[in-house]
Amino acid sequence: MNVAELIERLQEYDDQMEVVFSYDYGDHCHMQAAPEIRNVDEQYIVRSDYLRMDKVVEDVSNSARLAVVIS
Repeated sequence: MNVAELIERLQEYDDQMEVVFSYDYGDHCHMQAAPEIRNVDEQYIVRSDYLRMDKVVEDVSNSARLAVVIS
């Protein structure tokens, strides 16, 4: 998803609604955690075979991509 697509999706909702990020907490029942969003920033990400998803990195390599990261 890119920024334009996110903006388009968010425009469907009341602009006073709370926004959170959801992820699998990793416990035995796969509870879906929904922490408060505290930061929106540009950071570099790369694919992690260990996590089987992207991860944020400090070291910018050839494979790193710049992305908007919500945390």
